Amino acid sequence: MKIQPANRRLGILLSGRGSSFEAIADRVASGKLNAEIAIVISNVENAPGLASAKARGLNTAYIPSRQKPREDFDREVIEVLRKHNV
Repeated sequence: MKIQPANRRLGILLSGRGSSFEAIADRVASGKLNAEIAIVISNVENAPGLASAKARGLNTAYIPSRQKPREDFDREVIEVLRKHNV
């Protein structure tokens, strides 16, 4: 018997083109990956991957990381992931 995870809501982090995000999103859209992309987060406001996520109608968030302690950035990311039940 294969055990299935209870939560298949994904949070995807990207900072550029988002080629891995695109591959995951395509698999979700085709039904080959039984999951839901709950949120796509980027630390680059004009990242092409973030624009692609918006074009697909997905929830997105921009969380700047520059001149911010790593712990503060991580805390903000975790807060957004929790807000979207990832």
